[in-house]
Amino acid sequence: MKKLLLTFVVCWPRLAMADAVIDWNEVATSAAIAAGLSTPDASLDPVHESRIFAMAHVAIHDALNAIDRRYKPYAFRAHAFPDAAPDAAVSAAAHDVLVALFRQIPNPPFPPDAVDAAIEVIETAYRTALSAIRDGPAKTVGISVGRASAATILALRAADGSDATFLDSNYVSGSEPGDFQFIPGFPFAVAPDWGKVTPFVLKSSTQFPPQRPYGLASKHYATDFNEVKSLGAVNSATRTPEQTEIALFWVGSSPYQWNSIARTVAAQHRRMDLWDNARLFGLLNMALADGYIGSFETKYTELFWRPETAIRAGASMLVVGRPITRAANPLAAAQAILAEIATGIPTAWCGES
Repeated sequence: MKKLLLTFVVCWPRLAMADAVIDWNEVATSAAIAAGLSTPDASLDPVHESRIFAMAHVAIHDALNAIDRRYKPYAFRAHAFPDAAPDAAVSAAAHDVLVALFRQIPNPPFPPDAVDAAIEVIETAYRTALSAIRDGPAKTVGISVGRASAATILALRAADGSDATFLDSNYVSGSEPGDFQFIPGFPFAVAPDWGKVTPFVLKSSTQFPPQRPYGLASKHYATDFNEVKSLGAVNSATRTPEQTEIALFWVGSSPYQWNSIARTVAAQHRRMDLWDNARLFGLLNMALADGYIGSFETKYTELFWRPETAIRAGASMLVVGRPITRAANPLAAAQAILAEIATGIPTAWCGES
């Protein structure tokens, strides 16, 4: 865990003030919490959350590069607005994307009052941000550029498949050993079609398919099962305090966790300006969003049961003296995939800057 976090910290040793990009990343985080998508300690809907963050930061990135073309834009390719106020462009781009996307989050499980709470967070931040910018042509043009950038990414992603059923109670799960099955109290499949969402950068959700998991009767399978059963027990005698801390860390929302870390380290780098931060957060969040798309494609293709189901059934199902169960497929575990992505993007960025 310490090594994981130090990957970020050592790359950004200097302290600096936050800027509009970092501020709006934090606003997006606060809105996600207000809507109930995530909390610091739980992940309730990371798939929509990751899409929201990616689209907002694409709009921010492209708006800034329409003012000063330092990096190649993703969707909005207009330019030659050198007199526009950058902070106004950032605020307008983030505002329009966030408002539009939080109005699209699925109900159930997120009721209208949750959406209203998120929108209020965004609108309050927008009013505050614009009030700090001097009125005049630069502010007006900046707002126009930001809104145009937001409209472009919203149009581009309008039919990306993200409107599919989120909690599917009609999903037919398996019944054989090793089949994905509902766990008690949760009679539904979560985002079974998220793997069909159009990726941001990947050519397809199957571009990097994982290796197939171990066979149910293999020694590797039995080893994984016994390890998860031993370490995952509530009153485990083998799990260390550090392992407990690590497990609790991974319960949280990956977009929440990794954007929080990225905000901290980005604010510590004096040489990174609005454009650099826009690129960092844009790359990070598109990669995170694609990580979820790829991992959910694997989850609902392989359809293996969860550790809880496997362990409860393992005591009574044996093949060649071994339990017919399996640990969670590590190649499809979203948190593991997202952690690799989230450390890789900033590490590569350190090499660039």
